[in-house]
Amino acid sequence: GALVGREPQADSIARSLRGELAAIHAEACREFAAPETVFLVLWTEPPQTAGGGTWMTTLLETACLKNVFEDERIPWPTIGMESITARQPRFILTSRGGSIGKRLAEFRGKPGWRDLDAIKAGRVIEIPGDLFARAGPTLPAAARAIVADPTFLLCDELRSGHLVPLVLDQPPFQFANAYAVYAPGRHVPAKVRRFI
Repeated sequence: GALVGREPQADSIARSLRGELAAIHAEACREFAAPETVFLVLWTEPPQTAGGGTWMTTLLETACLKNVFEDERIPWPTIGMESITARQPRFILTSRGGSIGKRLAEFRGKPGWRDLDAIKAGRVIEIPGDLFARAGPTLPAAARAIVADPTFLLCDELRSGHLVPLVLDQPPFQFANAYAVYAPGRHVPAKVRRFI
């Protein structure tokens, strides 16, 4: 703001963004005893990710996730598959392909990637590329997209075995509109609110 003579407006926007990110963090972490580990995929061949101290690691922390390579001092390191396999992240986070589930299908076809437990179990969080690759005012929207992803949202149910992921041989059907009806006045759990 100082460069363009709009310091009060910039400070106001920054305060608002920090408040939104803190609220998302509080709600996301309320659901988990400890942050889940994630490998953030920026590029697959060779694998590239975000190291510690980057805005992407901050984004993951906001969603109550722990970057498995937060100990890397290089901001955008290239990582060997052996290192990824050794750390066995619970989730893989990447940008969304042309349709939901496309990235998971791609990973399952790539040597090395298909051997990761997260890929085998279908724990790939896909968010829109515009949210995934841009720091700035869209950070809260990116954090919300991660937290609302069904793979992340249902991880406890998947872990306990109450739900199991289905591996489809065809892309999932895309709904134009979806509607939810629930009784008014009843407590609506956070997972249901996010789903709706």
